[in-house]
Amino acid sequence: DIADLDLGLATAERLHAVGYRWKDSGAADIGFVAEEIAAIDERLITRNDAGEIEGVKYDRLTAVLANALRELREEKDAQLAEHEQRLS
Repeated sequence: DIADLDLGLATAERLHAVGYRWKDSGAADIGFVAEEIAAIDERLITRNDAGEIEGVKYDRLTAVLANALRELREEKDAQLAEHEQRLS
């Protein structure tokens, strides 16, 4: 049961990257707030056994970003074609 992904540029524009420190180690890191990602699409997060939001499925974000790049390329190509047509 395979279908085109419905997440792309509009989804990528909603991603809010953050810098943070891990509570246990104090190590600096970068990423996303899982609760914010859950509000965008549940398929992009993990939940623990209690059903609480636990983390972000970072590997799934690559599909969203790839789709966003494709959409940007299609927009650019359409704009270029329109511009070339006006010049002709």
